[in-house]
Amino acid sequence: MGEAMYLYHRVEEITVHTTDSRHAIGAFILREHAHLSQYTIAEIAEVTFTSKPSITRFAKYLGFDGWRDFIRAFMAEELGERDSRSVVDSNFPFHAGDSDETIIQNLGDLQAASIADTYDHLDRAMLHKAVRILREARTVRVFGLSPNCYLGELFCRKLVTIGKQAAVGDEG
Repeated sequence: MGEAMYLYHRVEEITVHTTDSRHAIGAFILREHAHLSQYTIAEIAEVTFTSKPSITRFAKYLGFDGWRDFIRAFMAEELGERDSRSVVDSNFPFHAGDSDETIIQNLGDLQAASIADTYDHLDRAMLHKAVRILREARTVRVFGLSPNCYLGELFCRKLVTIGKQAAVGDEG
């Protein structure tokens, strides 16, 4: 999806920033996102206390020709997200009886899936802005709370290796 904001996130934005019928429709979409295709436009209108034209306008507000086009795109995104998730349980990537090879494979798969997921969700505009700010800064101070202080120190070391002055800020 690259630089474009995910449709799910666009619906979140609408829900947070509106108080009209778009808010009710957006909240319903977010709540029922996994089962959205099972609802008719009339059922959604009834549950959200809106009208069928309001739901069509919601889809058009997002740049779609109508509700069906929106649903098609939204569900494609939803299915794509489900399909892209790792089959390895990130909370328990291996079990007591697993072989060394299984453990190594699962940890590798989990790390690769994490990197791919990060890449897919990366907001490139924000990345470019962060790079510009770091380039223009004479000194970079990183602040954080444990356990993230360690990550801040690692980041500072990387900045120092490319010639930037960087340090973790004092807690006091």
